[in-house]
Amino acid sequence: MLPLLLASSSPYRRELLARLQLPFNWAAPDIDERRLDEEPAVELVKRLALEKAEALATTHANHLIIGS
Repeated sequence: MLPLLLASSSPYRRELLARLQLPFNWAAPDIDERRLDEEPAVELVKRLALEKAEALATTHANHLIIGS
C-alpha cells in the first residue's frame, strides 16, 4: 500500500485521520485559500482539496494524497 499523506495543516483533520489507526504523514501545502468571486461553497472546498493535493504531488510522488 502507498503511504498516506494528508495535504492539510489542520490539527482537527489530523485527529480525524488518526482515528483510523493507519500510519500517515501530513504536510501543509502552500496555496492561496481565498474564495474566488461568487464561488459557491461546494466548489470552493472541491477546488481547495484538489489544489492542496496537486501542490504536494510532485514532492510526494509515491504517496496516496488526501487533499482536505
